[in-house]
Amino acid sequence: AEMCIRDRPWWLQAVEVIVLSDLCVYWGHRLQHRVDFLWRFHAIHHSAEHLDWLAAHREHPLDTVYTATMINMPALALGFPMETLVGLVLSLIHI
Repeated sequence: AEMCIRDRPWWLQAVEVIVLSDLCVYWGHRLQHRVDFLWRFHAIHHSAEHLDWLAAHREHPLDTVYTATMINMPALALGFPMETLVGLVLSLIHI
């Protein structure tokens, strides 16, 4: 019998969410550089003449929505409990 996501220990759920999100963001970012439609919005992020901490946050609003979707939707679609996702975010804030 398969173990339901909710039945897994919290630490395992957290590791799975981190790995899943990281993979989705990585491949999503690669798509932003290869798909013309996505590049139109992502190019703003690469338009800074001088790289500094603020340049990393230069984004078109639709690029921000795309990235947030790549980070969150896979875990939600696979049925990870909201408590795990919120708990993970809150625990990472304190690191």
